[in-house]
Amino acid sequence: MIRFLDLAIDEKSEKDRLIQVFNSHLNSGRFITKDEHSEFEKKFADFINRKFCVGVNTGTDALVLALRLLNLPKGSNIITSPFSWVASATSIKLAGYNPIFLDVDEYLQLDLKVVEKFLENSGNSVKAILIPHLNGNVSDLEKLKLLKSKFDLKIIEDCAQAFSAFDENNIIAGSIGDISAFSFNPMKVLGGLGDGGAIVFDNKEFLKRAYSLRHSGMCSLDGNTMKELSGNFRIDAMHSSFLEVRLDFFKSRINKKRELAKIYLNKLPKFVIPVIQDIEKSNLYCFQVILPKKRDELKDFLIKNDIEVRIRHDFLITDLEQFSSSVVKNLENAKSIVGKILCLPLHHRLNEDDVLTIVNSISKFYDDDFN
Repeated sequence: MIRFLDLAIDEKSEKDRLIQVFNSHLNSGRFITKDEHSEFEKKFADFINRKFCVGVNTGTDALVLALRLLNLPKGSNIITSPFSWVASATSIKLAGYNPIFLDVDEYLQLDLKVVEKFLENSGNSVKAILIPHLNGNVSDLEKLKLLKSKFDLKIIEDCAQAFSAFDENNIIAGSIGDISAFSFNPMKVLGGLGDGGAIVFDNKEFLKRAYSLRHSGMCSLDGNTMKELSGNFRIDAMHSSFLEVRLDFFKSRINKKRELAKIYLNKLPKFVIPVIQDIEKSNLYCFQVILPKKRDELKDFLIKNDIEVRIRHDFLITDLEQFSSSVVKNLENAKSIVGKILCLPLHHRLNEDDVLTIVNSISKFYDDDFN
């Protein structure tokens, strides 16, 4: 079986350091909070070119806390994409705001041309854009900055799938938003040994409140003064330590994936369209393709032939009952693509023969249709 994803940590030097960190926590009894927080947070903020980082327990809660920190008027309208994991939109509702769904471009990113046109005709009803950078590709961050300035908006970057990826102008994901959110779920490019997340920003005024919000709204060091209601969203000390180690090793896995992705790009049939903007700027979170037809039949065929493939985002968020009352504008492109996408295996434990087997199987399936 060619597995879709393999999260095993097999590099000896990385594994040894993780075991060393684990033993250190066992010996010290530091499991929840300690200096490990600040050490990882500083290292992560520096990597994203931001001043501050606050670690939290999941990527979803990172988005919710990011939105709460912005202090937008209650019931504010926030533009986002219908083509993402549901957390991009549920976080808006959980924070007390209203999502507005606009269409995506050919790379499945929120279409900023559509966004600009909508903003020109919406007065000042929109207060922010929450933009998910999907599949390891990054939206045009320079364009986002222009929209922010032109329409006096707040920008929240959802970088759950875009850690270490760059846009076409070599701007790193997460570096321009008022607040940017990350996920450290194990399947992510920087994956923890369990769930985790973080928010990054440059505004020092956010920092004290962010610490309070992630710790049940408590605002004093002695833990007996509450400023506002909140949940327990802390990342624990052990996971911070693990992530600090993994931050030193992720690049080698991306480089291996780039080698394999180049084989895909060279060998896939021309009618199979990879959703990738620039192989050297993407983090290759997943290798998603748009198929001409028979997506579900191809999926079943590949699985029967011991090739594990998956459909990620096989529905639009706007199809869910919980968003039936949301503002939804023309989603022509999103609706035309959602039934045609398939994710092919791409991870550092694959080899060239695995990729060629996948490519040849896809070609075989479509032989009768395109020959």
